Amino acid sequence: MREKRISIDAIPAALYGEPNDRLHLFVHVKFGCKEAGEIPTDFGKTLSWHYLQYAKKHTITV
Repeated sequence: MREKRISIDAIPAALYGEPNDRLHLFVHVKFGCKEAGEIPTDFGKTLSWHYLQYAKKHTITV
């Protein structure tokens, strides 16, 4: 799996996989680890897609 490390406003971030029109967003709390959000490729494709389909149909508040 391809991995690219980037920064978003000086916050470390990681992109996994090939460019795609779908996105799996993993957010962790202070003292967390961005690598903990890495999901095995075959499982991640299914999980991410189902979550995005759910998010389109439901209001998600934080």
